[in-house]
Amino acid sequence: MAFSQIQGKMQIMRILIANDDGIYAAGIKAIAAEFSKKHQVMVVAPDHERSGASHSINLTSPLRIHKTELSGFDNIEAYRVNGTPVDCVIVGCNALNFKPDAIITGVNHGYNLGMDIHYSGTVSAAKEGALMGIPSMAVSMCNLTSKDFSVPARVAAELFDGFIASGSLLYNVNVPDLAYGELKGIKFTGLSKRTYYSPFEKRVDPRGCEYYWWPMRTEYDGDMKADNDERWTAEGFVSVTPILTDFTDYAALKRLNIRNRLRRGRYQHGKRGFAHTDKPALQFFQQGAEAACQLHNRQLRQGGVHYRIEDGPHCRRKRIYGCPLCICFGL
Repeated sequence: MAFSQIQGKMQIMRILIANDDGIYAAGIKAIAAEFSKKHQVMVVAPDHERSGASHSINLTSPLRIHKTELSGFDNIEAYRVNGTPVDCVIVGCNALNFKPDAIITGVNHGYNLGMDIHYSGTVSAAKEGALMGIPSMAVSMCNLTSKDFSVPARVAAELFDGFIASGSLLYNVNVPDLAYGELKGIKFTGLSKRTYYSPFEKRVDPRGCEYYWWPMRTEYDGDMKADNDERWTAEGFVSVTPILTDFTDYAALKRLNIRNRLRRGRYQHGKRGFAHTDKPALQFFQQGAEAACQLHNRQLRQGGVHYRIEDGPHCRRKRIYGCPLCICFGL
């Protein structure tokens, strides 16, 4: 898919730009310059590099905001803050009262693939925007040493016009370190799984004091044929991943609620085995615990007693040691 195919026509918008590499980073200058061509832009960034700050905020010391005149920003209003990337978003939206229509973070110096999003200050700053209900996009370049960020900035601007009206509040974008014409297109992907495996390195400073350094090396823990950001960026595609800020495991929550309803049931003397008045719980019981049900029934029949699950005042319980049904339902 060509980038031009997903571009839309957008009105002039107020865009807040932040990062975790700091106000002096080349990546934020490139993306601010690109977005300022069509939109009203304000830059608020840390006064020094805050990579790996994740979603931390400053609660124990005052934040100091300084208007910044830097080459590369031209007429763009820019501020540096002695805080985290998330602090910068909060400062821009509240202390500086900018009220953005959208938030763009980056361009990050290095990729933010898979589990990186949990540690990245760049992604977390965009996440803060999403938590405020503001459409946000985190942009990263898959190279730690590159000096030219014009390509990811251009790609982000083109993606922005197409995605701002999509309804999703948070996107994570990773752009390979390739010339614009060499990019193969866009892939909408899930997150990969990356393992942080490097041990801490123990060193000694010139004064003889020990200190430790974490190289933080990662490796991809998965199949390179999987449909995720790691695979497609390695193949020369821009990866775009929509991200939710709600971490609730709804599938597990549903299972737990059903089990809880079953657990509140009672084993009562009967002649026709198991029955339950709660239909969703009964469906789970019949489908998800069929093997356990058969084993429990068999063990009960061996004792010459039949039970059924039923809510009522006259209930009898019978726990069979080792029975998976008894264990599952907490009998």
